[in-house]
Amino acid sequence: MAELFHDVKAELVSQQEVAPGIAIFHFKAEKKIPFTAGQYLQICLPEETTDCRRPYSLSSPPSMMPEFEFLIRRVQGGEFTPKLFNLKPGEKISFMGPIGNFTFDKNDKRDAIFLVTGTGLAPVIGMLKDLEEDDPVKDRKIKLIVGVRFPSDLGYKEYLADLKKRNPNFSFYLFVSDSEDLGGNEGDTGMFDRFSKEPEIAKKYFGQASKDDTCVYLCGHPIAVKATSEYFENLGFKKMKDIKFERYW
Repeated sequence: MAELFHDVKAELVSQQEVAPGIAIFHFKAEKKIPFTAGQYLQICLPEETTDCRRPYSLSSPPSMMPEFEFLIRRVQGGEFTPKLFNLKPGEKISFMGPIGNFTFDKNDKRDAIFLVTGTGLAPVIGMLKDLEEDDPVKDRKIKLIVGVRFPSDLGYKEYLADLKKRNPNFSFYLFVSDSEDLGGNEGDTGMFDRFSKEPEIAKKYFGQASKDDTCVYLCGHPIAVKATSEYFENLGFKKMKDIKFERYW
C-alpha cells in the first residue's frame, strides 16, 4: 500500500474557470507525492483545522508531480468551496493522501468503458493521461461517456477533443440533461440513467460488451452510479472485479 503523507503544503498556481462555478485548480506541492491515477487527496484550507478537510480526486497523472490538478464545482452556500474559489495564486493549502482504490488496472487486458457525471470526470482524466504515457495494452479500446447539465459544464473539453483525434481507439460521448444542445459533441440528451431504462440507448453505446472483454468504471452522482451499476450487474458483471466505482456526493 502506498505511503500516506500528512500535512503536505501546496501552493496555488492557477485557477481556470471551465463554466460558472466549475474550475480546474493547479497546485504545486512542496515535494513529490507518489500516487496512482484515480486517487484523491484530503485538502485543508489556510487557517482551518484538519477537521475541515475535504476529499478531491486528482485529475492529473502521477508524472506531473509535484504539480497536480483538481476539477471542482463550487457549492452555493457551502462552507468550503467558496473559500477555495477565493484563493489567490501563491496562497497555500495543506493535504493528506493519497487515498482511494478507484484506480485503473493496467494488467487487465480488457477494453474499458468510463461512465461519469459532472466533476466525477476528474479521476478519469488522470487515468486517461496516465494511460497515454504508459499502457501495456496498446490496442485497448476506451469509451468515455460523460453526463452534464449543459455542454459548457464539461471540463477538459480541449484535452478530450485532442485525445479523440490522436487515438483511434478512444471514443467520447456527452449526455446533456438540461439542454437540447450537445455543444458540437457526439452523444444524446436526457438523464444519465437512460442506459438502465431504454434498451436501445444501452445497445447504441455499449453494443455487445461483456464482462469477458470489458471492465466498467463509474464515477459521479450516487443515483447515476447505482442505476448504471445495476444495469451491468444484470448482464453478469461483478462489482469490484468488472465494475469499479466512486460516488461523488
